[in-house]
Amino acid sequence: MSKLSIAICAGALTIFLSTATQSQPAQKLTDKVKIAADTALLVDPERAGQEFEKRLMQTVSVQDGLVLIRDPNIEKWFLTILPVNAPWSMTCGITGISIIFGTSVSGDSSSVGNNDEVELTRAKIDQKQCAVLGPRLGKRLLVLLQSGK
Repeated sequence: MSKLSIAICAGALTIFLSTATQSQPAQKLTDKVKIAADTALLVDPERAGQEFEKRLMQTVSVQDGLVLIRDPNIEKWFLTILPVNAPWSMTCGITGISIIFGTSVSGDSSSVGNNDEVELTRAKIDQKQCAVLGPRLGKRLLVLLQSGK
């Protein structure tokens, strides 16, 4: 690659980054970096499974028959506590992998609900990846919840 090509690429990158940081809040850039890292991680299903299990265990714990759910971003200020037998479901797909604890008041996501969501990733996950990661994470969660009964 010539010096001119390198200079042009470096200049374009600088303009892109300065435009991106001016037009988007830092949080959105951080989210994009996390999603990109998770997308790269999904190339290796074993490593992805280990990482998502780790995130699950950092967020969800069981103590004295209760499920404690911590938001890693605001852990100091927020804790959800549910009975260990609270219903849960997992979604896996274009919006990533999330586990919903509790019962929804309605199926409309814009409505008020009494549930709590644990987001393991927001990277897009295809059906093949979901078929591997979903059961793995579901089994890990079942083992965790059964330990508290």
